[in-house]
Amino acid sequence: MAFIIKVINQLTPAIATSFATNVSAARLLMDPLITPLTKAQSKGILHVSAVREAETKAIRSGIMIAFPVTMPTGLTIEQFDALTQEQEDTDAQQAHYASLAAELGNHGMIIRNNRFVYAMQALDIAGLLGKNSTTIAAADKLIRDEFYSKTSSSGETDYTVALGGSTTIGGVKTGKYLTNMGDTILLVINVNGNVMDTLTINPGSGKLIPLNWSNIVVTNKSTTEAGAFSVFMK
Repeated sequence: MAFIIKVINQLTPAIATSFATNVSAARLLMDPLITPLTKAQSKGILHVSAVREAETKAIRSGIMIAFPVTMPTGLTIEQFDALTQEQEDTDAQQAHYASLAAELGNHGMIIRNNRFVYAMQALDIAGLLGKNSTTIAAADKLIRDEFYSKTSSSGETDYTVALGGSTTIGGVKTGKYLTNMGDTILLVINVNGNVMDTLTINPGSGKLIPLNWSNIVVTNKSTTEAGAFSVFMK
């Protein structure tokens, strides 16, 4: 059941401005560090796993330090260690900003939920008041025709999800498939549902929407590409 979540502290316009200022300052530091990659470089770059990272460290101590003659031409152990420090500093900054992004994402999900629940409450009230008011009834019908009517003979409606973003949808027909039509992984959960029940839907596949999941949140795991899916609506 959808409900309002009490927010302890609000993200005020003043706080948003402070965030923007700090992000701008961080952007000034980050821009000079960006290294444009060619298609060949992007395709050939090595993604070093934890095992390969351990191998790199072992080679440093067991080969480079023990036998300096093995050092690649033009590279000193000091330069190699400087790269190690740069990697550690980069990873630390990434973790820092990823943590902030995750926390902002959670805050945004709560606020988005509250707005949607309030809006649905208003729509329900409009449905009741519309019985005695033709103008309210007309406005209520306009909303329901736009968002709850079938858009195709199959009853499916297409949606997109911003990169790294989420979208909340009400009026989903349960027991029907939500189909991932994009190239990203999607996470689907009932509004205010248990995270342990989250559905993971890979590209080109679909899963049945469980009973009572008429209001859902769809999250795009990719931070580099928008997601796309279709779902049956009531």
